[in-house]
Order: sequence, then structure tokens, then C-alpha cells
Amino acid sequence: YEFFSITRLETESMKRGIESTVLKSINPAGIAYPSTKYSYEGLMISLKEMSLRGITSGGRRFQFYISAEEQRTDYGLANLALFLAMAMTESIERDTCDEYNIDAVAGRYALSNACGQNNRSYQDEVCTSGEEDMSCPVDDQMEMVSSGYASAMSGRAPPPFFCRPKASSNDYAGYWDRHDGASSSTAYSNARGRSDVEGCCWWGRGALLTR
Repeated sequence: YEFFSITRLETESMKRGIESTVLKSINPAGIAYPSTKYSYEGLMISLKEMSLRGITSGGRRFQFYISAEEQRTDYGLANLALFLAMAMTESIERDTCDEYNIDAVAGRYALSNACGQNNRSYQDEVCTSGEEDMSCPVDDQMEMVSSGYASAMSGRAPPPFFCRPKASSNDYAGYWDRHDGASSSTAYSNARGRSDVEGCCWWGRGALLTR
């Protein structure tokens, strides 16, 4: 705790600096405001947890990196700065902790974009050779709904992503039309041809919108 220099970040001046420069979101009018999703207190709690204890999942331990050979304060602080810079770009600026629907075609947003946007299929993206066991199997029976809101959205916005098993061959996710703000259950495909959301629970989550 002392070594990683977390105490440097716990001064009142550092708190004000982080809140005024890092934990700022921007609304559609371009006006900055304090993030409602991310806080200085939450950052400190998470940082202490990951730098001291870390977490264990699938037999692997994940901890904030401060060099493998010797503990280096500068490595830790550099990684923290890089993490926060990426988080600002991915999520804090938009005040979201879930990916939201942005992939529209002619004003219509396929609700099957939950399966992947920008011509991606999230559930088919697996770890590289030698790390296959770190990939999670797709659960076709999973049902979930994202928080689905971001400050970048203005006016009417698509509904949050969701996933669920298909009830029948004609069970389509449909689309949302920004012109009238209404959803339709008519068959409508995303860029990869998906019109359902079975097994599509892999949209981006967290500060880095990890998929």
C-alpha cells in the first residue's frame, strides 16, 4: 500500500484534480459535468483492492502490474495513468459502464447489435493460441439486459442491449427506428447478418468496455 504510493493520491488536492480532470463526462451539448457513474472514492477502493490483493478467477490471479522482477512505483503509476486515459476515452467521457447501440443503417438500429457492432461478432472472438482456456463458452440460455444509457445520447435513444434464447425460428430481435422512436419485432439484421440475440451477451462492460 505504502510502496505503490496510493497515499500520494489520497490528498485533498489530488482528489480535486482527479475529479476535475479525469472523472468528467460530457453531455450532447458539449458541456462537462461530474460523472454519475465513476467516483474518486470508487477509484481508491478498486485501486487498493487490485494493488494489494488482486482477484482470482479460473485459477489465475489478476493484480495491478508493478513489474515482475522488482516492485516499481513508477511502473505502477504509469499503468494507472494509462488505464485512466483509456477509461476516459471508452466510458467516463460518455458516463456509461455498458456499451450502447450506435450502429445504425438508414436510421434503424438493429437490436441484434448486441451480438456485435462495427461488423464484429463478439461471441466468436476467442483468445489467441495458448490462451484458449481463458475464453468463456457461449451460454445460449443466458438472459441479460444492459444499463444501456450514455450521456452521448441525445433525445430519443435505442433501448438497451439485451440477450435471450430464441423462442422459435421466427423470434427476431427487431430494430429501433430513430425517426419515430419506436421498436419493431420485424426481422432486421445487423452488419454480420444476425437478427436474433441468442448467446449475444458479450457487449462491452466496465470502465474499458471489455468484451
